[in-house]
Amino acid sequence: MTIEPAPRIIEPSRAELPAPVSRWLQVAYPDGVPDVDTLVFEGSARIKRGRMPWIPIHARMHHRLGRDHVADMRIKLGPLTLLRVIDASIAGVGISKVGRTADLGPQIDQGAFLFLWGEALIYPSSWPYLPGMRWESVNEATVRVHLPFRGGFEVATLSFDRTTGQVVRFEADRYKGARGTKVRWRGDYLDWRLFDGVLTPGRILVTWLDEPAPWFEMRVERVLADVSIDRALAAAREAIAKAKRR
Repeated sequence: MTIEPAPRIIEPSRAELPAPVSRWLQVAYPDGVPDVDTLVFEGSARIKRGRMPWIPIHARMHHRLGRDHVADMRIKLGPLTLLRVIDASIAGVGISKVGRTADLGPQIDQGAFLFLWGEALIYPSSWPYLPGMRWESVNEATVRVHLPFRGGFEVATLSFDRTTGQVVRFEADRYKGARGTKVRWRGDYLDWRLFDGVLTPGRILVTWLDEPAPWFEMRVERVLADVSIDRALAAAREAIAKAKRR
């Protein structure tokens, strides 16, 4: 039997953080930041491509916060899965798999890294896993975050609600596909609430800013903290290994 270590408290030095970040921590975590190791959130979602209508999907996001991430999205008909999409970052290697078609490569790695941190960054217990991360103040409601990646930095912008102090937006320049160019990519975090003691957005929108509207929307219905995500990680590793062999 494996004995899990007792949860510890991660308390960033607020004096060293930009004012919007320090205020957010004070409002969201007045008793200190709990150390969450793994996190799963799931719910109903929908995607839209071009002029096609919205397609409903089921989405399940798995995190080893700050290290690995697996997004498992399925188009279903009753109990049947018609199409499965996996976007993952495992030990720094990204994959984008739609059905049987999988993309790997430097652009996918960069996009998967931003996908991972676009979600992990809003859970402060992830921060110690990215040494060298730097914060830069922009104004009273905006900061830049310099995220170490492949010997350089990916620069993201975090925006905060001026009234509540809560995080409302993550933006960065992300490669749009394995052969695409960098495009501004945005995640909006709405309707923050507690799910079994974990503060999480209740609704998430994702937009490529060269398109007129969001292409992905998710309503979070359940959040699980500190549960095993070994099966999801193993599935992503297997998908990466198969794609490399091909």
